Amino acid sequence: MLSVVLTKGGLVGVGDWYNHQSWISDDGTSWDRAFRVESDMAVGSMTDVVVAEAGLVAIGTAYTQGEKRLAVWSSLDGSDWFLDASESTVFGNGWLRAIAVRGDRLVAVGWVWADDASDNIQPAVWTAELDN
Repeated sequence: MLSVVLTKGGLVGVGDWYNHQSWISDDGTSWDRAFRVESDMAVGSMTDVVVAEAGLVAIGTAYTQGEKRLAVWSSLDGSDWFLDASESTVFGNGWLRAIAVRGDRLVAVGWVWADDASDNIQPAVWTAELDN
């Protein structure tokens, strides 16, 4: 696991370098896998999760069409997650690592590969307004 949050129902953990996995726990000592993507975006990772007013938001990366793509998921309880496919083209070939929430605003940070042929990476910031 890469990140854990406390919810009304217990704990939710996310993160696996290859399978967008999440786990739920009542007490933090035993965990049940709650989610694993089985799709064309099955390789990648949820890297961070936050509790928002309307539920949970997780960010990470999905490998699709040979590139790392930004990925954003939402969930009411940590058991069922919904991928927001519209966000996967915001940065293109990149990675989101951390997310924060304040009121109805989300801010996530990470990096993207430079547009030129170099191996340089550039910082990236993604923001969104939550739908309540």
